[in-house]
Amino acid sequence: MAPRPHRDLRHPETLRTTREAGAMEAVHRLGASSESVTFLRLPGGAANHHVHEITHAVVSMLNSWRPQSVFVNYGKDPTSDHVAVNAAVRAAFVLMVALLRYSSIQSGLVPLRRPRSIASPILAMLSA
Repeated sequence: MAPRPHRDLRHPETLRTTREAGAMEAVHRLGASSESVTFLRLPGGAANHHVHEITHAVVSMLNSWRPQSVFVNYGKDPTSDHVAVNAAVRAAFVLMVALLRYSSIQSGLVPLRRPRSIASPILAMLSA
C-alpha cells in the first residue's frame, strides 16, 4: 500500500497545530527548550515535493547546532510526509559526510568538533 498523506484525513491547520503541539510536548519531556525546535511549515502531505529544501534546511541546522542526537521519522512509515522527511535527513547526513571528506582532503585532516554539550539542541523535523 502506498504512503497516504495526512491531508486526506484532517484539515491542514488542525494537522499543523496537532503536530507542532506534539513536537513541543516531546521536546519538553526530553528536557530541551522550545528554542531548539525549527518547524519548516511545509504543506501537509507535500513533503515529497520539498525533499531538496528539507535536506538543505537540515544541513544548515546540523552545521549550526552540531547536535549529539537527531531524531527522525521511521523511513518505512505509511505516511508520505514521514517517508520524505526521513529521506531528506538521510540525504543531509550523506552531504555532511561528503563535505567533511572534501574539506579534509583540501586542508589536511580536520577533526570533527565535539558537540557543545549533552544538552545540544534536538533537531525536531516536522513537515507540517
